[in-house]
Amino acid sequence: MKADEILIVSASGIRGVFEPNESRGFFKNFGRLAGNQFAGSIALGRDSRPSGKAICSALLEGLLETRASPTYVGLCTVPVLAHAVRKRYVLASIMVTASHNPPEWNGLKLFAEEGLIIDGAKLRNIADMALSSPRRAAQGGLDASVKEDTKLLESYVRDSLSLASMIGADGRSLRITIDAGNGPSALTVPRILEGMGCNVEVLNWELDGSFKRPIEPLPENLLGLREEVLRSGSDFGAGFDCDGDRVVLVSDDGEILREDYTLALAVDYYLSLRKGPVVVNRATSMLLDQVCMNHSAPLIRAGVGERNVASKMLEVGSEIGGEGSSGGVILPDFELSRDGGLALILISSFLRMEKRSLSEIIKRYPRFHMRRKNIHCPADKVPLILSDIEAEAKSLGNVDVLDDVRVSGSGWWVLVRPSATEPVVRILSEARSEEEAESRMEFFTEVVRKYL
Repeated sequence: MKADEILIVSASGIRGVFEPNESRGFFKNFGRLAGNQFAGSIALGRDSRPSGKAICSALLEGLLETRASPTYVGLCTVPVLAHAVRKRYVLASIMVTASHNPPEWNGLKLFAEEGLIIDGAKLRNIADMALSSPRRAAQGGLDASVKEDTKLLESYVRDSLSLASMIGADGRSLRITIDAGNGPSALTVPRILEGMGCNVEVLNWELDGSFKRPIEPLPENLLGLREEVLRSGSDFGAGFDCDGDRVVLVSDDGEILREDYTLALAVDYYLSLRKGPVVVNRATSMLLDQVCMNHSAPLIRAGVGERNVASKMLEVGSEIGGEGSSGGVILPDFELSRDGGLALILISSFLRMEKRSLSEIIKRYPRFHMRRKNIHCPADKVPLILSDIEAEAKSLGNVDVLDDVRVSGSGWWVLVRPSATEPVVRILSEARSEEEAESRMEFFTEVVRKYL
């Protein structure tokens, strides 16, 4: 049996719904294979999903059968483990998380090499071998002798504060409301912001495996945060996903901002300090084009996916970038993964430097309008559909093809992209007006349907 038949395996990691008793053998095998491949120091951590501790137990059993030297961090964010590899505190790290998926889901992210998330092909190979290997029984829980080692988490907080002292701006004490989403951002982000002199209120900080709101920080899931920002007179609010790599902002006047604004504000501030190229993915708003243009900085678009963006940043020597489409900011000298906490260091400093409210700063930016649609499409039809779209779109604008098709013109663009996790084609359009964004999306929707 192949991993792709029962799990979602992509460049973002492994995800699935795991029945604890049936999956322990798989995770023990996975730990043993990872330990043999990355023989050396390996950090292991988890988000706050109920199944995380049992999965870590099985992974540790497998790791301890190899020459690897595992450190169990326990509850932590993805940025904690990505940072640990980037700074060479450890050789590799394994994060047990399913990102924004519902609580019954779980999965794995692996960081190695220079701190990059390992590519989908390598991950798929390990998962295939873990499934095909004999599944020896794994114990049901963490052994009492296995202690949580929080040194890497403490190093992350310390290094974040050191970075803030180098690139942060002094100024007024900001009042910030954090919705940790019952995830481990509650363990790091408030400490960092308080270390910068901010007054921090934390909502949904409990890490007991229950979630008071849906995990993904969508606007409809952040209404409680919005209400508290308005009630408390906060300078802004910040809503996190379960593993801490994404953050969505709520302005002082209660507007829940689109995820691209997180990256735009962070880049705007950073470029005021240091000029250089910025790398974003192909699904990021034209707002980033405007921000970079204001600073005379080149903007480079990489393929969708954290690894694609981070690899391109290393290639071109970019000091800041990310995926606007997921509210993720990457500072490669610190780590090669998206980091919601680092985003808030930059955005808080921006407000202090500007001596303006977030709502006032946002008003200076041009407004772009985005539309999204998913169309069911069998995987075997995707190559032909993309080829036909490429041919049909050449008369409409600039066409750029990777594993998707991006068409752009003056003041608009459309991305047609097959999903890596389900049998759908995603269509994303953006334009200066709502009407054009809608019409462009509908046009390409009809093109896709024509070839189905």
